[in-house]
Amino acid sequence: MTFRWYSILRIGPEPCLRDRLAAMPHIRYSATDLYDPTAPGRMDVERLRFTDRAFDLVLRSHVLEHVADGRRALSEMARVLRPAGRAVILVPLDPKRSHTFEDPARGPCGLNRNPLFACRRLGP
Repeated sequence: MTFRWYSILRIGPEPCLRDRLAAMPHIRYSATDLYDPTAPGRMDVERLRFTDRAFDLVLRSHVLEHVADGRRALSEMARVLRPAGRAVILVPLDPKRSHTFEDPARGPCGLNRNPLFACRRLGP
């Protein structure tokens, strides 16, 4: 039986998950965040500097609502996933909204570059 490392890319890594995943045996763990200076890598999720088909799993938690071009970010995620790879993507969802609210004056996609402010609240 041939052993193969399981590769994980964590975008927007929280320290509690980052430390646990990085310590697991048989896992190649990569993490990136554009704004967090403690993240192991810093890059834009719309322009990932990884080779095609590099990861078995991509984890994103509350990132897409902070990017200007969500489709491009998703396309980049698909590009770096291996053919049988999986992605876990978490976004804020407000079922009471009838449509997606976007405010380009807030968040990283607008003039205020503070990553703590979201520019989208997704509706169903």
